[in-house]
Amino acid sequence: MLDKDAIKELKQSAQIPTIMPVGGIDYLIIPENMSATKHSPCQPAELKINTLGGMVEYLKNSNSENELWKTLGDDAKYLIHIQNYHSVRVISPLEPTHMTRRCYVQATARPNEFNLSNYMTTERFIISVMSSFTATAPRDNLLSFVSQMKAKNTREELDSGVAQTVTVQKTVATLALAEAPNPVELQPYVTFPEITQPLRSYIFRIKQQKPEDPILCGLFPIESSVWEAVVCDNIRNYCVDACKEFGLQAVIIS
Repeated sequence: MLDKDAIKELKQSAQIPTIMPVGGIDYLIIPENMSATKHSPCQPAELKINTLGGMVEYLKNSNSENELWKTLGDDAKYLIHIQNYHSVRVISPLEPTHMTRRCYVQATARPNEFNLSNYMTTERFIISVMSSFTATAPRDNLLSFVSQMKAKNTREELDSGVAQTVTVQKTVATLALAEAPNPVELQPYVTFPEITQPLRSYIFRIKQQKPEDPILCGLFPIESSVWEAVVCDNIRNYCVDACKEFGLQAVIIS
């Protein structure tokens, strides 16, 4: 006959969650509320990087001894998923039992810190433009224009919403009227460094509340999603070339 301690131990053991195979699928059985859920295998956290080169290096060094090939098998191909212009993932094929995919690498381009929503002083504007856009002739012309504006003599002769005319310094001793460059075609740092940065159009605006106030400048993007598609296509081309060069067996999805 079982004593009290034995009966208590049996009751407690009956409440322990257990894994039970049903039809080839493992289920987690929780006796307390009589629930059963599919038991998914542990998924390691993806490797987070900021360059496409790092992703390629990971794939180049994956072989039969590494987790990537062990999981996929000899005949399976992993997937390079281009989510958008700043994010690419390396994921496994669909696992049929639990209908899940494993993510091995998440490559995310570093964000551009240039704030396009606010006006700023000319000094801050020049620094921000230099650090946020690729060096091109339009960028250099814009910086030259801003650096020559004279705060005490600035005046808007014409403002149609796009074109503005202001006083700029031609030489040390002379002043002249000049029209602000608009629209401005610039290449912001928005995607991976291995990819050519996209060309985007911006409206350059100047304002000054009072003659004694400092000049404020702002850049406002002309909204268009075409450049995003172009960047995704360039990322795809980069991945295709890398797969050919290093013999990587991948399915590229964009």
